[in-house]
Amino acid sequence: MYRKSLLVVFGLLMALLVGAVGVGAAGKTSAPQTATMQTTETTTAPLSSVGSGFTYQGRLTSGGNAANGNYDLNFSLWDAASGGTQVGSTFSVANQAVTNGLFTVQLDFGVDAFQGSARWLQMAVRQTGGGSFTTLAPRQPLTAAPYATSLMPGAVITGTTLVAPILSVSNTSSGDGVRGTSNTGVGVYGSSFQFSGVYGWSNHGNGGTFWSNDNTALYAYSPSSIGVFGSSASPNDAGIYGSNGNGGPGVVGISPNGIGGYFTSTASSGVYGETSGPGSPAGVYGKSTGANGNGLIGEANSGVSAFGIWAKSTSGYAGYFSGNVAVAGTLSKSAGSFKIDDPTDPANKYLSHSFVESPDMMNIYNGNITTDAKGEASITMPAWFEPLNRDFRYQLTIMGDQFAQARVSSEMKENHFSIKTDKPNIKVSWQVTGIRHDAYADAHRIPVEESKPINERGYYIHPDLFGQSANKAVENARSGAPNAPATIPGGK
Repeated sequence: MYRKSLLVVFGLLMALLVGAVGVGAAGKTSAPQTATMQTTETTTAPLSSVGSGFTYQGRLTSGGNAANGNYDLNFSLWDAASGGTQVGSTFSVANQAVTNGLFTVQLDFGVDAFQGSARWLQMAVRQTGGGSFTTLAPRQPLTAAPYATSLMPGAVITGTTLVAPILSVSNTSSGDGVRGTSNTGVGVYGSSFQFSGVYGWSNHGNGGTFWSNDNTALYAYSPSSIGVFGSSASPNDAGIYGSNGNGGPGVVGISPNGIGGYFTSTASSGVYGETSGPGSPAGVYGKSTGANGNGLIGEANSGVSAFGIWAKSTSGYAGYFSGNVAVAGTLSKSAGSFKIDDPTDPANKYLSHSFVESPDMMNIYNGNITTDAKGEASITMPAWFEPLNRDFRYQLTIMGDQFAQARVSSEMKENHFSIKTDKPNIKVSWQVTGIRHDAYADAHRIPVEESKPINERGYYIHPDLFGQSANKAVENARSGAPNAPATIPGGK
């Protein structure tokens, strides 16, 4: 009854939804709603999955007349208009009602059938209860419904528009605009040859990019690995760029038991912070509220010119410490002093005294003592004195209105020495110096004079004092000098 000329006029392709993609309220996921660190990720699953099926409507004719009755239909998917290879299995619909030639069926070739490559639909038909199937020709190309290509797995979206974004995702509720998760790879990957690979923006909350906030521009979560990874191949752009024009932080990193933010660079600064705000803002601010925590740690272990922290200022102080400072090493300086409120006018003046310098690692001890009726006196030093010092030198000064002579009658031995005056009961001011010879001093003796390293020769610590230009400063001869990006990355 049916011939090869049997014609199926394919009507409206109602929807082509490939892959289990949640949309609308069904696809909403929930980010943490507080600024506290989460140890597990909570995701609200879709109420129902759209699945990989789609609705197909066609018109069946025979001999130019609309068909009526029940028919068995076989649908198959192919990768070419003719010949080629079948994709997936044949989808069969039995006893399908056809009225005035029209029929509507639900087809499903699985989530792997549509991955961006062209597909053609082939149909075979027979009347229910009849004989063999008749394969209709030609195969019909399947084209996507408008915008559906942007939802299929592996889709590549390209464009050249400068007015609107190539892809825009918006959520007018309190959920996420975009959320990416991956068990083994990258949840969200962004790449750009000029500006931001991934750009997140929020006009509410505490930051342009905030780890855990109900108004999140960019939300990244990882229970065991890297939450956000940024990389840039350009020397003038940033791997990660955060901006906030409303007073909050541009980038916030939080970790309950690890590193909040980790940045590396093979040629420039791992972290660069800049501020131009009024008052006393910080380009980089480090704070620790944990027991025995550190607000800022800098480490550099390669080369004699490597600095754990390099601070610079041409107008104020390169470093200011409000509290105690400990140096577990050698302190080098051009000059030194103490600076306090002047005791005579503490509200209006400062008082400064310079350090006493010596080419040796010298310690100074002094005191006053009065000789006895025989003109003798013994001065006992602490138990640590001789283990700490060597090469002792003495100075004695007579005090009072009597003229007398004083001498060291016995030198330092077992932590004490003796003096003698030619008259009894004479007050003597004494001073003893020693050269350090403790374990650290013996291992790190400070050289009095040394040649500059080859790369620093011709440069000066203070070039202006020798009539030289500022570019002759020693810091300009050292590699790894602090530097800023030549341009502000992101362009937002």
